[in-house]
Amino acid sequence: MSRENGRQHYTEGKEYIEHPVDFMSPFRTGVVTTTERREFATPVFLFEYIGNMIYLQTYKMFESMQDGVTPEQRALLNASCQYYQKNNKGVQPKDAWWVDPATGLVNVGGNFIIKDKWTEGLLGIKFGKIGGYFNVNGAGLESASELPREIGTHLNAGGNKFRTLEGIGYVKKSISVENNLLVSLEGLTKELLSSFQPHSKIAMADRNPVRSGFLRDDLDEVLRGWATWTGVYLSIIAGDYTIKKDPDGSIEWILKNKLSPEVLGAEIKKDPAKLAIELAKVPRKHRKELNDILDQVKDLPPGFKDDTSLVADLSDIGL
Repeated sequence: MSRENGRQHYTEGKEYIEHPVDFMSPFRTGVVTTTERREFATPVFLFEYIGNMIYLQTYKMFESMQDGVTPEQRALLNASCQYYQKNNKGVQPKDAWWVDPATGLVNVGGNFIIKDKWTEGLLGIKFGKIGGYFNVNGAGLESASELPREIGTHLNAGGNKFRTLEGIGYVKKSISVENNLLVSLEGLTKELLSSFQPHSKIAMADRNPVRSGFLRDDLDEVLRGWATWTGVYLSIIAGDYTIKKDPDGSIEWILKNKLSPEVLGAEIKKDPAKLAIELAKVPRKHRKELNDILDQVKDLPPGFKDDTSLVADLSDIGL
């Protein structure tokens, strides 16, 4: 089969393509078979593909250099920011967030809902202002300091690993922190609560496995000046409050992180007799850790440690 005026010829079942300019051809015959053409084109295609990949990687690096957001952070933001309306115009998720040049923090115009089944935290993203609500239920967060500086409506942060709320920012409406590992609501202040009372501002606090219903009461007493956070922690390890569960060593965490020699020494100086009785209530299994802390307290009142041990021994035998 042939086409006289065309450029294609079929001879004995083979396809031939006339080379447009014979003297430019890498072949001496003036025609190129389909197989030969493909062999010649394959390296060209690979070079184009590699070139495109290099361009994409370079562009991603350029984006990161421009706003400090890594490709992984950008992907999480694009998947979690929600479509919203602004000035009667729709704003797509990829345009719903931006980096504030003044602070370097990521602001979100609407709602932020962490993408489904994500448990890897916020990848180091530092949030500034959120226009709507911020939902990071079960996202694997370990500290309230990872949360935004300001949230326009509600915070939903259940199912994470918060021990306290230290570092939390301003939340205009409700705060939900159920199913964390909270031993206290330390971090919340009168300024952050605004006109709300603890019991109306903080939702479902009783759904924490450690402190349960005492969390909001403790906060209320501290804000009223009736108690201190150190006093609350001492009462917890002394067993004054029922701990619903201690799934991963909450008392050990308090001893390590909240009762430093400096903090404990300051409390002892206020009322040595009271503290001797309080510390004597600490269960036997935690006394070694407590004694290690007391050994580091400077200017401990004479006989304080012996008095504490004596009261503890009497308590052990039921006296």
